[in-house]
Amino acid sequence: MTSKAKLLAVVSAAFVVTASSWAGLSYTGTMKSEGGPGGQPMTMKSRVRIEGQSLKVEFVESSNPVMQAGSYMVTKDGGQIFHMVNPKEKSYMKWDMAMLGGMTAMMKMEVSDLKTETLLDEAGPTMLGYPTRHYKFKTSYKMEMAFFGMKQSNSMVQEEEAWATTKFDASTIELVNKMKLNKSGNEKLDNLIAEQAKKIKGFPLKQITVTTGADKSGKANTSRTTMEATEFKESRIPAGEFEIPADYKEQALAGPQ
Repeated sequence: MTSKAKLLAVVSAAFVVTASSWAGLSYTGTMKSEGGPGGQPMTMKSRVRIEGQSLKVEFVESSNPVMQAGSYMVTKDGGQIFHMVNPKEKSYMKWDMAMLGGMTAMMKMEVSDLKTETLLDEAGPTMLGYPTRHYKFKTSYKMEMAFFGMKQSNSMVQEEEAWATTKFDASTIELVNKMKLNKSGNEKLDNLIAEQAKKIKGFPLKQITVTTGADKSGKANTSRTTMEATEFKESRIPAGEFEIPADYKEQALAGPQ
């Protein structure tokens, strides 16, 4: 997994959320990513609050320079508009999700030999008091990329394992999809990933993704990302929790040059 892909995966991991039929929902999410080119690990702990179409994700602990500890992202319209807020600097910026998700499209990418298979779809253990379904998928493909005149060819294998519960109402899962930024920029691969994601029914309490890429010489790099949601609580969340303070200044989001 490239450093750019790892960053996008971190962003996506912070928003593994779903609205429920409850009055309000709060929980803690953790993410750990390690391995891959460079081998630089990333960790994140976030506090998530959901009330109707409003969502706030506060980054409690983070090694990600973009999602710094103490900052948070918020939406009040079901994900139509998101803002990244930095209380330390008393500033905020509007995030264009389409632009951020399309950053990887800057690379010219060709994908071939796409294959996917379901390895497991079975009753899972009880987690956090909720019944789960245990899934495991394997996806493989060949990828050729051209970026700033440099070409690279890799054979990729990705194994994804998930433990999901249908305890929560997934009718508003659209909010999750709007936050998925880890797209490749290749239509065939992205469609395959989207179809595979639909196979997971309910809310993933835990996900493990292991990606291995090997270049023409056979040299391999493996990355592992673990995401987990804990400490669920049903409670009414005040509307003010999703407001940006009036004295904060808006900043522009710089796009790819």
